[in-house]
Amino acid sequence: MELAHLSTTGKVRTKNEDTVLLIGNAERGLAVVADGMGGHAAGDIASAIVREVFEASFSLMPNRPMELSEWIEQRVAEANARILQFSKEEQLAIVGTTIACVCWVEDLLVIGHVGDSRVYALEGTALKQLTDDHSYVNMLRQMGELSDEEVENHPRKNVITRSVGSNETVEVDIQVRDAPDYDLVLVCSDGLTDE
Repeated sequence: MELAHLSTTGKVRTKNEDTVLLIGNAERGLAVVADGMGGHAAGDIASAIVREVFEASFSLMPNRPMELSEWIEQRVAEANARILQFSKEEQLAIVGTTIACVCWVEDLLVIGHVGDSRVYALEGTALKQLTDDHSYVNMLRQMGELSDEEVENHPRKNVITRSVGSNETVEVDIQVRDAPDYDLVLVCSDGLTDE
């Protein structure tokens, strides 16, 4: 197994609000991408808080599916509380970030996400999206009000319906995948998927 990461400011913004954590080895590890909410104050700090929380707890990452699911939910709740505290102390109205993470222990993968950062898997030649965006346009698509093409061109396609740090509580979508036959797992922000 090879592990790699890349983060860049890109062509649109002057500051990179994405934070990446890639830690561990082939038997046990963690990949996290947090994308600070662009257009709001301190998105880079919100995403850095997510990284800090997960990195500080990596040595305590459990090995069993239910415990891993709870561990991810607890880390997100902790990051959420810290971001809310920061925004209160700094008197900022909205501070938030998305998160997509993958924990692996031998043949077990546990995926957690909030917002529109995504996890993909490559199986042979097919790249498959494993997460489902928490976004306004995806909600409309799921209700049958927008086509896939309309979603791509919608003026509100970057409006997310869930984030870490925006509300007192946050719901994390969790998936457990036992021994998946993936050639590659990609964790990324919308900075990549929009391209």
